[in-house]
Amino acid sequence: MQKVIALDIGSYSIKAIEILNTFKSYEITNFYEKIIPTSPTGNSEEATLQSMELIFKENNLDADRIVTALPGQLVSSRILTFNFSDQRKIAKAVISNLEEVVPFNLDDMVIDHHIMGSFGKKTMVLVVMTKKSFLSNFLDLLHKVDIDPRLIDIDSLAFYNLTPFIQHPQDSCYATIDVGHEKTSICVFKDGVLRMFRSINLGGKYITEFLAKDMEVSFDEAQALKHRVSKVLYSGDRGEDLSSEDRFVSERIGEATSTIIKELGRTTYSFKNWDRSPLSQIYLSGGTSLIKNFKELLEEQLEISVDTFTLQGADLQINPSLNQYISLIPQGIGIGLRTVSAVKKQSTINLRRGEFAYVQNYESLIKNSMYVAKIVGVIFLMLFVCYGLKYFIYSKNIHDMKDKYIKGSSAILTGKKNTKPGKVDFKKLVKTTEQDIKKEIDKMKNTVDYFYAETDTSPVIEILKEASKVIPKTLVVEFTEFAFRTEDSGNRVVTIKAETEGYENEAKVLDLLKSIPFLSNVTEVNASSKIGQKNANIIVFTVRADYISKNDKELLGGSSSKPKTTTK
Repeated sequence: MQKVIALDIGSYSIKAIEILNTFKSYEITNFYEKIIPTSPTGNSEEATLQSMELIFKENNLDADRIVTALPGQLVSSRILTFNFSDQRKIAKAVISNLEEVVPFNLDDMVIDHHIMGSFGKKTMVLVVMTKKSFLSNFLDLLHKVDIDPRLIDIDSLAFYNLTPFIQHPQDSCYATIDVGHEKTSICVFKDGVLRMFRSINLGGKYITEFLAKDMEVSFDEAQALKHRVSKVLYSGDRGEDLSSEDRFVSERIGEATSTIIKELGRTTYSFKNWDRSPLSQIYLSGGTSLIKNFKELLEEQLEISVDTFTLQGADLQINPSLNQYISLIPQGIGIGLRTVSAVKKQSTINLRRGEFAYVQNYESLIKNSMYVAKIVGVIFLMLFVCYGLKYFIYSKNIHDMKDKYIKGSSAILTGKKNTKPGKVDFKKLVKTTEQDIKKEIDKMKNTVDYFYAETDTSPVIEILKEASKVIPKTLVVEFTEFAFRTEDSGNRVVTIKAETEGYENEAKVLDLLKSIPFLSNVTEVNASSKIGQKNANIIVFTVRADYISKNDKELLGGSSSKPKTTTK
């Protein structure tokens, strides 16, 4: 099991999402947030560092892997189209195509790309880039608090990793909008494929600054006013429940919010003109979106259905206690899902490449390798011992089986010399024995054939042969006496004495004997329980019948002395 921490570094707060990841499943278990205080010296970097350090210390966070994302406002993006879909060709073609569309030196940039999908005969590729200085400063900031992330995504792009868990109609076009402190991120999806990705440098901080300037108060006072009122007005709520002072604050918040919404409107309009696809749904998240009526105002001004962010899916396991933070954690969850192999659709962007590539801590790797080597050694030792025991047992069993085979073959083949298993080529012995047994079988078969030829006309053999045919194997009967005689009158009489279990079986045997063609007048002479038998159900019975040979039947015209029956 692996513990992953997804670090969402904002300008208002630091958020940490804890994910327990196994080979086949994962669970989002905890969420932690530390608000970045306003630095008295105005050094926001120092305040961010302190907040990151505190969020780990205060919550005793320890992770096998840490992943994070670069703020979207530090990233530039382009969408390129290619007439081919081969990933290796695309990787080579990205740089040459960028040189024609970007105005800065690509040597100063860290560049990565994500294949969005194929549309018609075109392959669309999202290319993201940031200045090396931005990424270097970002990593230096993390290293100061001993954080070395294995992967760096783009925070706004992390919403793409959530698409498998957003319940939306098939073939629909929708957007995710995250209204944060300093920026608002928007991702547009069509048929589950990312089509547009943009960060707008307006958010909750802009609203506070607007209030401070408009009401001529300090930033901290404006922040306190915004948090206390935390409401905008729209056609469905004109603020009748507010005092005149709070209604004025709410109107000012609404004015600033409308500026953000107008920028979002330009983005959606631009997408509609470019893709010819209007948005049918917006999913809203972010701390600023928690302002009361923000969703309704956004829906009213953009004329697009807006819903709060929900995540659903059989593969997505979220601790129920985190549902209260669902508007705050989608971006952090999206960042964390990059480490989950079970999620098939996810961003492939990782800015840790080239000179900024992640370097494994080989000391811990060596320790882990030694630990694994010890376990493997113990397993091999156990396998060796197990193999030795099995070899000894199987060798003994094989020796015993060979011994039994030799004794058995010697008993079958009269005159065969008994040989010890260890003093003979066993394969040769088996072959010789098989040949000898085959010769014996052929001799016995010839003897049986000769006997049949000599006794073919014997009435006794003929009757026994037919009886064995008509009586099924499932009916157990034992013939104890068989007598055949010719009377003075010339009649040939058969007397059979037999035993079977129960009178019901005795009646069946009698009926079956009557079906033999050359027996007639088949009658029961007597039948009784066998005396001195523990099983009193054994019946001893005697049957008498006249025998008509094949020649006699031919003389009689193929008929017997059995009465004929006619069917009407």
